[in-house]
Amino acid sequence: MKFKQQTDSNEDIAFGTFSHIGKRSSQEDGALVVPNFNEFLMKFQCYTGNHSPPLDYTIPRSFFAVLDGHAGSSCMKFVKRKIVSRVTSEYLLPPHCWAESMRRAILSLEHEWTSIQKASENPDDSGTTITVCVLEGDVLHCAWVGDSPCYINFEMSGVATEVTSNHRPDNEIERNRIEAAGGMVYNKEFATKPGCFLPKKIKIGPSRVFPGGLAVSRSIGDLKSKLPERGGREGTVIADPGLKTLTIPKDARFIVVCTDGLSDNIDNDPGLLATCLKKGFYENYNSVKEGYFKGKTSKMNTVASLTAERAVYFGMNRCKKRHTQDNVTVVVLCMLQALNVKNLDNNNNNS
Repeated sequence: MKFKQQTDSNEDIAFGTFSHIGKRSSQEDGALVVPNFNEFLMKFQCYTGNHSPPLDYTIPRSFFAVLDGHAGSSCMKFVKRKIVSRVTSEYLLPPHCWAESMRRAILSLEHEWTSIQKASENPDDSGTTITVCVLEGDVLHCAWVGDSPCYINFEMSGVATEVTSNHRPDNEIERNRIEAAGGMVYNKEFATKPGCFLPKKIKIGPSRVFPGGLAVSRSIGDLKSKLPERGGREGTVIADPGLKTLTIPKDARFIVVCTDGLSDNIDNDPGLLATCLKKGFYENYNSVKEGYFKGKTSKMNTVASLTAERAVYFGMNRCKKRHTQDNVTVVVLCMLQALNVKNLDNNNNNS
């Protein structure tokens, strides 16, 4: 069966992504962007023969996600490879809700990964966070597990809104849930501070979940924290995601999803990125317009990727202990109408 309906992508948005290994020995972050998600949805429906619900393909849809792996990259790569098709297949089932579809997709991938490792002679103990988004017209659907935040509404005034909330054990709700499940939360790293009479120990590292020692309270994978037979405790670290659906303000300039390698360096204050993104976008826009940069993708996506690169280095330059810099990954969506620029990929706008 062929659809006669035209699939639309949003020409008013430029998509960029950039990753840096930091000071780590390997890259465990991941990112994916599907600018024209409608095209994927149409092909998926044709392939599976499932045409319910009937989708209005004139509404632009995009899919993007950021993952932050730890203790190896295997779990991150597993989830990254499957997340788009899994969310899509769940959406084609009732109640046809993006937020619920992303929740079910994440939980099913957690179950599948766990089953594979249980059956393996050499189980993999890696894990990953994920923040996954579907932008449908001007409505953003977001699901997240862990501490890879999503920000919107970087206005010229510097005002920004954090869509997600970090799943970390120092959050009171998360701590109470962990302790109710029989886990513990405490700091593993201390430093000695001189005192009047005796040296005083002060906490310098993040709060962690025990057993396992994770600095996040929700993740996919991480069997050492979750399975009793691997030394973990059920119900302490979980994969149940946070969910949010909201309308993007018309004056929002950027949507940003990043790993904590960036967000921790800006003290989880998205407003600090506003000036960097705005300045970087216009400088890169003019450079690409004049032909100084020629990317492998569209001109506007090259502008967005260069802007994402600027954000990554901005964060890295703020790192207080540069020798410990984590992997950094960021996805940036640049809203062209709000930024008041023309799309350089339209031939009549290149003069």
